[in-house]
Amino acid sequence: MAVIYTAIIFYKMNKIIISVWIIMEEHLEEVLRQASILRDLSLKEEGNINYQVYQSEENFKKLILIEEYISEDAIRQHIESEHYKEIAVKNIHPYLLERKNDLQIKF
Repeated sequence: MAVIYTAIIFYKMNKIIISVWIIMEEHLEEVLRQASILRDLSLKEEGNINYQVYQSEENFKKLILIEEYISEDAIRQHIESEHYKEIAVKNIHPYLLERKNDLQIKF
């Protein structure tokens, strides 16, 4: 299954970002709620193909986000969007103990 998915990504020339967030335990419920809203709004963006949020079974404070965009320009538009600034920057990032999003896969 993963091989087929990779082939589809390669064919479409999409960009994938994988982010890992470690959330402050006392803010977990609110961050999960905000992440759900961010996901729903991001999926409505013209250049967004997929946006998934997964909660780790091993560490409930860890979220893994997998985002797929049609281009680097679409990623830039996402980061510059009002909903990203309002939800991610103001309502989520302050409550993260750790944030890694340096993995970007380009096909």
